[in-house]
Amino acid sequence: MIGVIVEGLARRHRAGIPPFTVLCCDNLPTNGRVVRRLVTEMASIRDEALAGWISDRAAFPSTMVDRIVPAATTGTRQRAAHLLNAEDMLALDTEPFMQWVVEDDFPSGRPAWELGGALIVQTVQPYEKMKLRMLNGAHSMIAYIGQINGFQHVRDVMAVPSHRSLVERYMLAAAQTLDPVPGVDLQSYGEQLLTRFANPTIAHETRQIAMDGSQKLPQRTFLAAVDDLAAGRSGEIFAYATAAWIAYLLQAMDLEDPRRDELLAAAAKVAEGGNLNPIFSIAGLFPPPLLERKDWLDLVGMGLTEIRASGYLIPDIE
Repeated sequence: MIGVIVEGLARRHRAGIPPFTVLCCDNLPTNGRVVRRLVTEMASIRDEALAGWISDRAAFPSTMVDRIVPAATTGTRQRAAHLLNAEDMLALDTEPFMQWVVEDDFPSGRPAWELGGALIVQTVQPYEKMKLRMLNGAHSMIAYIGQINGFQHVRDVMAVPSHRSLVERYMLAAAQTLDPVPGVDLQSYGEQLLTRFANPTIAHETRQIAMDGSQKLPQRTFLAAVDDLAAGRSGEIFAYATAAWIAYLLQAMDLEDPRRDELLAAAAKVAEGGNLNPIFSIAGLFPPPLLERKDWLDLVGMGLTEIRASGYLIPDIE
C-alpha cells in the first residue's frame, strides 16, 4: 500500500499537480505520523527530490475511530444472511455508538464530514490518549478478569457488580492521568463506557481482547501508571490490572501474543518461584519509571497473591 501511495504522489509530482491528502482510517495511534514516515522513507529511496516535495507539501492527518466491533462468527454471518436474504462474508456486529475524530489538515479542502457526526480537531492525540487509557485499558482489565474467571464475554464480566465497580474505579483513575479533552466531559464519557461495555446485545469475547497483551498494555496501562505515580498517587488500580494479566499468563493454555515464548517462559519461572522478576525483566516491556518504583512492583505482587489465593476469583480492592 505504501508503494501505491508513493507511485501516485510521484505521478502528481511529475505532472506538476499538488499532492493529495493521505487519510488513515485504521485504528493505530498517531496513524498519520506513521504513514508520513513510511511514505517519505520509501520515496527517498526512489528520489530525494520527490521525498522532499512530499515532506513539504503532502498532508497526513491522524484519525481515531471508536466503535466496539466483536470479531465475526458463524452466527454473525447467519443472522446477516437471514436479514439480507443474501450471503455476506464480511458481516459484523457493531454497537450503536460510533466516533470518528479527524485532524483538520487538508491543504486542498475536504468533505464536510462533521455533518455526519465526525469531530474535526486540531490534534487527535488527546482523544487517542483518552480512548487508550479509559476504554482500551479498562477493556484489557475486563478481558483478563473474564479469562481467569471463565467469563466468555465482556457483558458477562460487567454483569457482576464487584467487577463493574472495579472497572469504574479503573476508568476514574485513568481519567485523572489525562489532560482536558476538548468537547468531552470525562466523567460522562466514563459513564457512557460502562453502559457500552454492559450492552447485552454485543457478544465481545474476552479472549479476543486478551490477545497481544505485551503490545497493548504498555500504552494502555503501564504509561497510565507512570503518570499516576508521577502525580503522587499510588497507581494501585493499574498494578491490579497488571496482576490480572500476569494471572492470565500463569493459566493461559493457548496464549496468542507476539512475545508468547518469552512470556510463557517468564510465567513458568514465576509459577515455580513466586517472584515476579522474570516478568518485570522482559526487555522493553515495562517503562523504566515503573521498574524503579519498588512500591508499585510490590502492589502488583500483592494483587497477584490476592487473585491466586481466591482461586482466581478477583476480589474487591480498597
